Amino acid sequence: MSKTVLIPGASGRTGRELVRQSLQRGWSVHVLVRKPAHFPFENNNQLSIFEGSADDAELLSRAMSGCEAIISALNISRNNDFPWSSLRTPVNFLSETMKKLVVLAPEYGIQRLLFTSAWGVGDSRKRYSPLVQVDD
Repeated sequence: MSKTVLIPGASGRTGRELVRQSLQRGWSVHVLVRKPAHFPFENNNQLSIFEGSADDAELLSRAMSGCEAIISALNISRNNDFPWSSLRTPVNFLSETMKKLVVLAPEYGIQRLLFTSAWGVGDSRKRYSPLVQVDD
């Protein structure tokens, strides 16, 4: 049985791997990427590319249409790989986008929402060294 999944954040390292594995399984994949030029896969009958920011509710709605699940590989974006470099995305990008996903998913009958996360966020933040904590 073929599935259709939405993968926001598909152009990042984790997202590219999720796309690769999903396509390998024969699934149809909708991806949401800010810059398609940075996305190493080509649009085809198994892959639909939606360009823009994942915090855009209208774009999320279009990308969700026909999907059975969402696998989010979103992350905050920094100016480079140095963990303390300045942010390109708003500090609340992940939480605001997730709120939209949670509200919109039921409208499309999507009951599965998976997301990647990192240590030191949310409630786990206080358990980690102040050296790796980022101020909000």
